[in-house]
Amino acid sequence: MKLYIHIPFCKNKCLYCDFKSFPCADNGRIDEYISALSKEIALAGNEFFDREITSIYFGGGTPSLLTVEQFSSVFNTIKQSFNIPQDIEITVECNPESVTAEKLSAMASFGANRISLGVQSLFDDNLRAIGRVHDRQTAIDKIKLINKFFSNLSVDFIVGLPFDTEKRIEEELKEVAPFVQHISVYMLSVECGTPLEKLVEDGKIIVADSDKQVDLFETACKTLQELGFERYEVSNFSKDGKRSKHNTGYWTREEYLGLGLIASSLVKNYANSGSSESRHKNTDSTENYLLDSRNSTKYYDFSRESEILSDEEIFEETVMLALRLNDGIDKKILGEKTDILLSKFADFVIDKGDKIALNGNGMDIMNHILVEIL
Repeated sequence: MKLYIHIPFCKNKCLYCDFKSFPCADNGRIDEYISALSKEIALAGNEFFDREITSIYFGGGTPSLLTVEQFSSVFNTIKQSFNIPQDIEITVECNPESVTAEKLSAMASFGANRISLGVQSLFDDNLRAIGRVHDRQTAIDKIKLINKFFSNLSVDFIVGLPFDTEKRIEEELKEVAPFVQHISVYMLSVECGTPLEKLVEDGKIIVADSDKQVDLFETACKTLQELGFERYEVSNFSKDGKRSKHNTGYWTREEYLGLGLIASSLVKNYANSGSSESRHKNTDSTENYLLDSRNSTKYYDFSRESEILSDEEIFEETVMLALRLNDGIDKKILGEKTDILLSKFADFVIDKGDKIALNGNGMDIMNHILVEIL
């Protein structure tokens, strides 16, 4: 089982973000949340005592916003509540403005061995346009600082930002490549209800159209390949075998447990469901989450939306997620859909014998392919 720990706090809400996160500088409020989270972790440990944990991921929000003491409290609770083997992948999401040597040293001492840093761009005009609070130099300085404590660093970039060009994309990827083992590249999505949507509608910010985004993304793919990074998933690139083990578990549908506000889980043989597989999502209300913590004596007492998965849903999820990976999917699982892929999309797939996978061009039109086969 994989553990996801949600820390919803940020220093500043980015203009494009529609995740459940919010600015918070009140350490007392954060302490209250950490206490509730620790209780849910402990109760989950009681419920899933027989599961061996295979990876842990601290996401957000901005986990690096936590103090050393707050991070220590959560991590110690995890170690006391679950069977944590040595040397499993433990990732902490960070933003450059909240990374310090003290925090990095503490994270490493607690067992973290991978950092995922939200860089997004190395150009200050782009960073200001999307509401990031760090600048280019801070990002570079913190990448180098992280290298002093960790040998496994992933960075995130967004393409399609207001001032992006193909030359810029190539430059920024080349600049960070010597310092990182993993890079995630996402095309900018203007989400409904975000401040960015309003700015775009009002003509105050102009972002790349879909065709331009594709060109920028293809530039990123080509540049990273030349730099020795393998595109092992639609948006993820790694070198030296440093794939994200935690996220790969999502794509291969391993069991995972999400703890914290709005965290999601995929649980197999869930005691209260009567089904072999089910999905669960915690409440998105901070007040309800804190109230659940005060009133709960067992894991099931926390408010969650639950969905029992049918065989058809499990199959469709399996196909959709497996085709994101260059490892592909077993033909036995795909069944008659294999012939559709091999005939109708021959130029977009790789026949690997027992498995079939999408090539780079196939990954780029994956949604179209899925519509045809599901």
